[in-house]
Amino acid sequence: MLYVTGANGSGILSVVGGGDVTLQGAQVRNAGTDGVTQLVAGHDLTLGAQTLTHSTDATHDARNYQRSSETTHAVSSVQGAGDVVLAAGHDVTLQAAQIGAGKTLAVQAGHDIDSQAVVDSTTQSNSSVSKRHSLVTSTHDEHVQGTQLGAGGDIVMRAGNDLTLASTAVASQTGGIALAAGHDVALTATQEQHDSVVDEQTRKKKFLSSKTTTTHDESHDSIAVTSSLSGDTVHIAAGNDLLSQGAQIVGTGDVVLAAGNNLTLETAQNTHSEEHDSQRKKSGLFGNGGLSVTYGKQSLKTDTTSSTLTHTGSTVGSLDGNVTLVAGNTLAITGSDVMALQGDITAKAKDIAITEVHDTRDSTQKTAFKQGGLTMSVTSAALNLAQGAVHSAQAGSQAKGDARMQALAGASAAYSAYGAGQAMGKLLSADSAKDAMQGAGINVAITVGGSRSHSESTQHSDTSKGSTLHAGGNVTLIATGGGDDSNLLIRGSDVKAGNNLLLAADHDITVESAQDSSEQHSRSKSGSAAIGAAISYGAKGAAMGFTANASTAHGQGDGTDVTQRNSHLSAGNTATILSGNDTTLDGAVLSANTVMADVGGDLHIHSEQDTSHYASHDTAASASVTVGIGASGSASYSHSKVDGDFASVREQSGIQAGDGGFDITVHGNTDLKGAVIASTQAAIDQGRNQLTTGTLTVADITNTSHYKATGVNLSGGYAAGGSNGKSDGKSDGSSGDTASSQMPPTANQGSSWSWQNQGSGARGTAAGYDSKSGSQTSITHSGISGGDLTITDAAGQQAKSGKSIADTLAALNRDVHTGDSGNGLVKDWNGQQLQ
Repeated sequence: MLYVTGANGSGILSVVGGGDVTLQGAQVRNAGTDGVTQLVAGHDLTLGAQTLTHSTDATHDARNYQRSSETTHAVSSVQGAGDVVLAAGHDVTLQAAQIGAGKTLAVQAGHDIDSQAVVDSTTQSNSSVSKRHSLVTSTHDEHVQGTQLGAGGDIVMRAGNDLTLASTAVASQTGGIALAAGHDVALTATQEQHDSVVDEQTRKKKFLSSKTTTTHDESHDSIAVTSSLSGDTVHIAAGNDLLSQGAQIVGTGDVVLAAGNNLTLETAQNTHSEEHDSQRKKSGLFGNGGLSVTYGKQSLKTDTTSSTLTHTGSTVGSLDGNVTLVAGNTLAITGSDVMALQGDITAKAKDIAITEVHDTRDSTQKTAFKQGGLTMSVTSAALNLAQGAVHSAQAGSQAKGDARMQALAGASAAYSAYGAGQAMGKLLSADSAKDAMQGAGINVAITVGGSRSHSESTQHSDTSKGSTLHAGGNVTLIATGGGDDSNLLIRGSDVKAGNNLLLAADHDITVESAQDSSEQHSRSKSGSAAIGAAISYGAKGAAMGFTANASTAHGQGDGTDVTQRNSHLSAGNTATILSGNDTTLDGAVLSANTVMADVGGDLHIHSEQDTSHYASHDTAASASVTVGIGASGSASYSHSKVDGDFASVREQSGIQAGDGGFDITVHGNTDLKGAVIASTQAAIDQGRNQLTTGTLTVADITNTSHYKATGVNLSGGYAAGGSNGKSDGKSDGSSGDTASSQMPPTANQGSSWSWQNQGSGARGTAAGYDSKSGSQTSITHSGISGGDLTITDAAGQQAKSGKSIADTLAALNRDVHTGDSGNGLVKDWNGQQLQ
C-alpha cells in the first residue's frame, strides 16, 4: 500500500522502474487534488489481481457429503485526486484494476494495452443418499469483474500496437475519452457462466408393488459482460481494425470511430440451455383406472430440452452531437444501434453493410410409455347402460341448433335410460347376492399383453434483430473508393433521418428484408395387444370364452412459417439515392417528403411474401374379438389429414413520397413486382413527380391462402349371440326373457348389425366423415403515381416486355398514392387447431 495524504497538497506519488513494475492486489492512494500519481515502467507495467480460494468439505461417506469452493480476487487500485499516469515502454496490463483520477487519466504503452477481466466463482456440490431417496445437486456460479477507469476530466489511452478492453468500463464526468492504437482497437465481452444440475430418485415399495421415480434437471447460462465508454466526447482511432462487441459507447457531444481497415459494430452472445428428464417405473400390482388392475411392469419416460441464443448489440450514440463512422475498407453494423438524437450520422467506407442478427430458440419434447403384464378387468352391463344414458344426455345438450340431431340424441338417451332402468330394477328386486350378480351381468376379462407409445415434437424459431440508425438531423451513408466492390447493403434494418437522408455507392445499393422463421415437427406412434380369457356371469349362468384385442396408431405434423422483416428508410425532408450501378429495394420501403434518385444501372423494387405451410395426418385402428360367450367382434378405424398453405405480401415495397413528390432517373430498367413508386395527391396535382427510365417492366403478385381438413371414422360390431355356446341367444328351455327385458322394444336381437351399442351383448356400427376447407386470393398490384413518366429505350422496351412504349404506359396502373394498402391477406387458419 502506498499513500499520500493531504487533500490540499500537490504531492507526487511516483513508482518508476527501469524494467517491469508489477502491483498484485496493491492499493495506491494520492489525496492531493493538485498532485500527480504516476506508475512508470521501462518494460511492462502490470496491475494484477491476487487469487484467493476457500473450500469446505463435510463428507460423511462416498455418497453423503457437502462440498463448496470459492474463488475471489483482490484487485489492484490506483486512486489520485489529481492527475493519474500509467506508462510502459512495452505493455500495460490491467487485471480488473480500479483506476480513478480526480482530473485527467492517461494510460500509454509502447506496445499493447490489455485490460482484462477476472472471474470470481462459487461451486457447490451436495449429495444425500438413503435407502428410499437420493438427491445429488451441483451448482457453479461466476461473477465477472472488469477493469474500471474513471476520471473527472479527460481520459486518454494510447497504444503503439493493440488496445484491448475486455468487460471494461471507462467513464469521464466532464471530459472526453480518446482511445488510439497503431494497430487494432477491440472492445470485447467476457462470458459469465451459471450452471445447475439436480439428480433425484425416490423409491417406494408396498405389498406386491414397487415404484421408482428418477428425475434429472440441469440448466446452463452464459451471459456476456460487455464494455462501456461514457464521456463528454468519445474518439476512437485504430490504425488497422476497430471492433466493438456489444459495447456501449455514448457521448454527450461528438462521437467518432475511425479505422484504417475494418470498423465492426457487432453483438455479444448469450446462451441458455436446460434439460428435464423424468422416468417413472412401476412393477407388481397397480391399477389402470376403473375396475382394472395389472400385475406386470410399467414405465413412463419424458425428456424435455431447450436452448436459446440471444444477442447484446453494440450501441454508439450521442445525446447532443454528431456520430461519425469511418473505415478504410469495410464498415459492418450487425444487430447494433447508432444514434445521434440531436445531430447527424455520417458513415463512410469502401463497403458498408448494415444487417441483422438472429436470435434462435430450439426445444424438443419426448415421451415414451410401455406396459406389459397380466390384466384383470371387470365390467357390468348395468353400469355400462347407466353411463350410456349420461353420455347420450350430454350429446343431446351439445346438439344445439340442429333439430334432427337433437331428436336422434333424445331417442338414444331414452333407449339408454330404458335399458338402465330395467337392469337396475332387476338388481333392486333380487332375492339374493347370486341373483343380484346375475342381474348385473358381470363380465371379467383376464388377459396377457402390453402397450407402448412414443411421441416426439421439436420446435425451432429464428427471430431477426435488425440494426437501427437514427439521427435527429441528417444521415449520410457513402460507400466509395473500391470501384465495383463499393456497395451499400441494408438488410432487415431501419435508417431514419429527422432531416435529410443520403445513400450513395460507387456500385450497388441493396436494401432488403430479413426473414423470421419457425418450424414445428411432431411424430407419434402407439400400439397395444392382449389375449386371454373372458368370463361372463349373467342371468343364464356362467360362461367362459376366448378374447383378444389389438390397436395401433401413428401420426405426424409439420409446419413452417416465414415472416418478412422489411427494411425501412425514412427522412423528414429529402431522401436521395445515388448508385453507380443497380439499386434494389427488395422487401423495403423508402419514405420521405421528397425522394430523389439517380441509378446508373437498374432499379428493382420487389415486394416479398410471408409464407406458411402446415401438413399433418393421423391414423388409428383397433379390433377386438371374443369367442365362446356367443361370438362377438368390433373394429374401428379413423384417419385425419390437414393441409394448409399461405403466401401473402404483408407490407408492400416501394418508394413513398410526400407532397414534395419524386424525381427519379434510371439509366437501365425499372422493374416493379407487386411494388409502387407513389406520392401524395398534392404532389400529383402540383406536377412534382418525374420518372425517366430506359425501360419499364411491371408485374403483380398473387396472394393465396387455402386449407383443407378431412376426417373419417369407421366403427362396427358383430354378435352371434347366446349364452353357454348357443347361437340363437337362448339357453336350453328358456325363452330369452332376460335378454328381451334389457333391450328396448325397437332393438334387434340375435345375429345382427345394430345402430346403437346398448343392451345385453351390445353390437353396432357407426361411420362418419367430416371436411372443412377454405380459400382466399388477392392481388398486390404494381403501379406508379401520376406525373411525368418517360421511357427512353423503345427497342429495349419491346424486347423486355413485348410491348411498345405506348402500350406499356397504357397498361400501367397510375392510380397509386402514398399510404395505399398492399391488398394482402390475413391468415385465417391454424394448422394445429384444424386437426
